Amino acid sequence: MHPQHSWPPPAPPPAHTYAASYPPTYPPPLPPPSHSEKRHKSKSRSHRHEQTHYYPPAPPPPSVPPIPEAPPPAVRVCRVLTLLIEDKRNPDGECMLAEVRVPLKPAGTGDDGFWADAQDVSEELQKGPSRIDGSAKVYTQRGKYKQYFLRIPANGEPVCQPANLRVAPDRTIEIVIEDVSHAKLKAITCS
Repeated sequence: MHPQHSWPPPAPPPAHTYAASYPPTYPPPLPPPSHSEKRHKSKSRSHRHEQTHYYPPAPPPPSVPPIPEAPPPAVRVCRVLTLLIEDKRNPDGECMLAEVRVPLKPAGTGDDGFWADAQDVSEELQKGPSRIDGSAKVYTQRGKYKQYFLRIPANGEPVCQPANLRVAPDRTIEIVIEDVSHAKLKAITCS
């Protein structure tokens, strides 16, 4: 009689490492029964003489830690941002109001207000009827500091790069427009 082998072979323990003979070798499958072994059917079903093989249930596959799901992509919700514009290129300092739709990110915990990207604000402003014509430098005040975020040279092509602009909780931001030549004169007289 042939030695009994379990098929498929049991899985190795989780910390098992294979020797240099990887992949593991398996015992040959059992040969088919010889012709000398005859099976007969009994008229009574309770007296079956058929050879049965018991295969133990396969062990469960080793547990694989679940792969953490990537956070869903950030949804860019556009909100109306009110720009309170003071144009200092004119001697009387013209004041204007413009509204643009841009994505706003909530400020950090404990802070009120939002953050807006300077590029988004500049692009939306320059698309609309309140666009800035002529050469100019545009800034917003952050504390005592001027944060320049847009420059429009004489050729009219806006120059802007990504920057965080602080937006008030009521979704407004005050911006100031200066004449480029006026800013140069101020710098020269201050030195």
